Amino acid sequence: KLQFLYFIGAAMDLADYIAPLSVLTIWSTTVSLLVGLFAWVFLTDKYDCTATPRGSGLRDVLKESRHSALVLSNSMAQLVAERPMSRLEGMKSLARGKGYRQRESIDVEAVSPRNGGRPLVAFVNTKSGGGQGLELQRRLRRLLHPVQVVDLAKTTPTEALTRFRIFSKLCVLVCGGDGTVGWVLSAMDKLQMKAPIAIMPLGTGNDLARVLGWGAGWEGENVADILATVATAHIEHLDRWCIRCGDGMHQPQKHWTNYVSIGADAGVALRFHNHRVHSPRVFFSRLVNKLWYMKHGIAAFFNQVKPTAPPSVITDKVELICDGVKVELPHDTAGIIVTNIESYGGGATCLWGGPTAPDKSDGKLEVVAVTGVLHLTKIQLGIASGIPIAQCSKVQLNTTRSLPMQLDGEPWIQPPSVIEVTHSGKVSMMSRAGSLDAQVLHRITELLEWGESHGHINSQQTAALLKEAYRRKGPGTMSFP
Repeated sequence: KLQFLYFIGAAMDLADYIAPLSVLTIWSTTVSLLVGLFAWVFLTDKYDCTATPRGSGLRDVLKESRHSALVLSNSMAQLVAERPMSRLEGMKSLARGKGYRQRESIDVEAVSPRNGGRPLVAFVNTKSGGGQGLELQRRLRRLLHPVQVVDLAKTTPTEALTRFRIFSKLCVLVCGGDGTVGWVLSAMDKLQMKAPIAIMPLGTGNDLARVLGWGAGWEGENVADILATVATAHIEHLDRWCIRCGDGMHQPQKHWTNYVSIGADAGVALRFHNHRVHSPRVFFSRLVNKLWYMKHGIAAFFNQVKPTAPPSVITDKVELICDGVKVELPHDTAGIIVTNIESYGGGATCLWGGPTAPDKSDGKLEVVAVTGVLHLTKIQLGIASGIPIAQCSKVQLNTTRSLPMQLDGEPWIQPPSVIEVTHSGKVSMMSRAGSLDAQVLHRITELLEWGESHGHINSQQTAALLKEAYRRKGPGTMSFP
């Protein structure tokens, strides 16, 4: 609304300026004003997500909205929008007649979010979801301040988070797939920032979003309702893991949260990835992406059963060590999957067939073996489970041949190497408060944070009380360290 009002005011000033020029110019300016006014009224009726009468101010709209605690005020938005300048940039700015201000003098303690909540920064992967990212970005910018919505095609997470470091409390909304979530988490590691993350799934698999209750994918639902859910979501801890692949001397590391696999599963993922890189135009929706993935899985199965095809068994090519103990693999193992969450491959929940239920925050991994593409298909259909190998906190794979490998959906060919997976701490994720118990826990968390911020309790007492609250809630909940 404000943008349209600014446009109309600027057009009226322009009309006053050019009035002496010609009657035709005045007439065209008047018509432009009428068109702009009509568009403003039409868009207000069509897209306004709050039940406020026409003519209400922006403050009244935010006051009645359920996500107002996430929205930055204009003054705070100016602090975020101002990019800190170097001395050289400042001298150039002064030479152009602009001011030179650095942000080092900002009083961080004076910056507080609206209504005592957490300001939100939304990262949108506009290339995800077959065009859904662009539409979602437009809707978010109508409900939040524009500086809070970051287009990842133009700005990296590190650049955006650097501007938001002035806030003591912050929450992050990632609009994209599991790879986008990992990208944002890596940026937060680089900046040593801690903020809870909510997910609006736009990818193909979206396994992490499924586990946290955000659904299989955004299908055009009311964004205002989703933001209201983010404002009331409760925080869970999620294990994060580090993988090092190398020859023992030089081992570059990566972080991950979902699963890592080697063998048959990674081979199908690599085929799909190469096809999408070479022909991105045929991957235009989540459903089409899944059909292409199925096609490559079927092709891999028929290649596997050819008499002239090389054997897919990797038992003699991989040595598995769990918590320092060598583990024998089944003789027909075609793939090994090391998983941290309950969802796999776009929603399959029966991968782990062991007696102990997996937990995404217990500091342990589940190691599973599969016998081939047909076995993977049965797991996807829910009529079979993987072969449970071990639950452990450290995994080592010694490979003697080049094999396909994937990490949270990112596939590649891994040469012979030593692969080590170790625990890398925990990250805070926002879980959808779909039940009354979850909403009560959210209120308890808010109360304890208030007590800690006012000096009534310390951080250790907050953690102990939260752990007891979740223990009393019952099984299937989060686990605090």
